[in-house]
Amino acid sequence: MGMKWGPEKRIFLFVDLRDSTSIAEKLGHLAYSKLLRHCFHDLTDIVIKYRAEIYQFVGDEVVLSWDVQTGLDTSNCVKTFYAFEKKLKINHRYYMEHYGVFPEFRAGMDLGVVTVVEIGDIKREIAYHGDVLNTASRLQEQCKKFGKKLLVSEHVKSHLNEQNGFILDDIGEMDLRGKHKSIRVFSVDMRKTTN
Repeated sequence: MGMKWGPEKRIFLFVDLRDSTSIAEKLGHLAYSKLLRHCFHDLTDIVIKYRAEIYQFVGDEVVLSWDVQTGLDTSNCVKTFYAFEKKLKINHRYYMEHYGVFPEFRAGMDLGVVTVVEIGDIKREIAYHGDVLNTASRLQEQCKKFGKKLLVSEHVKSHLNEQNGFILDDIGEMDLRGKHKSIRVFSVDMRKTTN
């Protein structure tokens, strides 16, 4: 089948639309689809600037990835999320005028070894398998519970430099759905700047 596979260390960021069900009910499926398209269009330049790779779009969620060196270089992996948030805020008026809602996102991030596999015969694609994806997804789900925008694992936190403009807060040990061992979780917030 000509499949490629192997271990690789990567960072994954799961970014999900907050209150997506109520927004979809309010807008209807066509307007909701347009809203998501505009949101992900606003993400495009940011993905390029911070050298992320778009791994998947899954409904109202986008999964971004980096090799470890690129993602940690000047904290690209964190800056991507907050640059996206800033871009959405710049376009606040547009979203309110066209959709009557302002889209906000939450995200979870983990770092570790995944297996890279080329799958499919008719439609080929590269797939990543491993606990890292599960953890990042579960962290994103926990944002609502803790009232946070971005949660990261200790694996990510141990490589971040707070001098790059953000604050790390220890949330504590957390049991995540589908995981046997608890993990230490941190929230990441951007420092307020005065201009």
